Amino acid sequence: MGNSRRFQVKYTFASCAEDSSNEDVAIRFDWGDGDTSLWSQWVRPGDTVTTSHTWTAPGTFHVRAQAEARHSAASDWSDELAMSSYYEWMRTYGGTMEDEGYSVQQTQDGGYIVTGSYTPEGTQPSDVWLLKIDVDGATAWTRTFGGPFWDWGKSVQQTRDGGYMIAGVMCLDSVNCPDILLLKTDAAGNKDWDVTYGGSDYDEAFSVQQTADGGYVTTGYNMYKAGCGWLLKTDAHGDTVWTRTFGHGWTSGRWIRQTRDGGYVVAAYRDTTVEQAIWLIKTDPNGNTSWTRTFDGRWVYLACMSVEQTQDGGFIVAGTTCYYDGGPGDVLLVKTDSLGNEVWVKTFGGESDDWGNSVQLTRDGGYIVVGNTSSYGASKSDVWLIKTDANGDTVWTRTFGGSQNDYGYSVQQTQDGGYIVAGTTRSDGAGRADVFVMKTDPEGRVDQGGGE
Repeated sequence: MGNSRRFQVKYTFASCAEDSSNEDVAIRFDWGDGDTSLWSQWVRPGDTVTTSHTWTAPGTFHVRAQAEARHSAASDWSDELAMSSYYEWMRTYGGTMEDEGYSVQQTQDGGYIVTGSYTPEGTQPSDVWLLKIDVDGATAWTRTFGGPFWDWGKSVQQTRDGGYMIAGVMCLDSVNCPDILLLKTDAAGNKDWDVTYGGSDYDEAFSVQQTADGGYVTTGYNMYKAGCGWLLKTDAHGDTVWTRTFGHGWTSGRWIRQTRDGGYVVAAYRDTTVEQAIWLIKTDPNGNTSWTRTFDGRWVYLACMSVEQTQDGGFIVAGTTCYYDGGPGDVLLVKTDSLGNEVWVKTFGGESDDWGNSVQLTRDGGYIVVGNTSSYGASKSDVWLIKTDANGDTVWTRTFGGSQNDYGYSVQQTQDGGYIVAGTTRSDGAGRADVFVMKTDPEGRVDQGGGE
């Protein structure tokens, strides 16, 4: 038997005992964390004894009870009740203007790193925001990076040296705006170096990963190259090793991961005059295309947002789709084999628009997806968390939000089996929009609000 609970919260347990001699009985509890309660006062057989306990750290604890009669020896301990306690919380971060969160990752110390944008009070342009929080969501430190124009971070990863790598955009001036930004910090968030890439038009990076050789790879959009998707490989100091472009018109790389063979897989969105499609691109270690696959034909609109390599060597892709009959958008989940051939497709949604923004593998072999829903929940748009099994079938869903629009952009399973989610809220916080970060238990629940 198991139960999920929030730690640092007091929980009350009840037990009763019978005695064959009808003597008064007392009861105590072993909390499974090295602490045992005192014996209760004497009560009549069958009467209930209640005692409270607070766990001060997350984990799984085996609670048991023991009884003794007034003139008899203590009984054996009862069967154990497994109590799993987790960090569970929701927090908002920001000032009085508009601040947004796009990416979150658990860090080596058990806390979290978040990137997005922060708009200082009284000014219009935003800065890249790097936010370090502890295991319970309390702010450890924040850093902003930018100039007099618009800048924002879209993807963050902790690097092997304990620092952080951010991919996003930076506007160096009002003409060449924006450019792709890679920014490396130390473990305290202090800038080590930053590099911008691009031309005289709109360029943006959406995803970054440290590669096996210690360098970095990023993907995004390059208007300077005729609206192509862009793949950029750098060394450990941000110096360009190679670049590759793909597509034309309005093609954007949205997510990139190094694959087990040393190459890369890119999830891209392609919008041309004749089609809109999810585009999956597999490359060799030098960025040369090995194969491409498109997923279209059943839908009039698709947006691909995330891809991960699966345990079987295939890929899982998340995005959004609208059907040809003019219906609303649904969350889209596509599983492929190692060559990008479709294995199965699942959609999730209701009567209004629903969006899939990020997918990750879970340790049970299934998947966790985050996005936002206008079909379910409490408001115009709520954060939507979807857990599936290995076949893409729904295990559970949760919605979180308030009276205004709330968006989930990034999700990751945490060390304790729960989930960390980052996004943007217009329902809560200090400003018109704030960064939203939520830690759930393994069932996607948060005790102090949200969920269904």
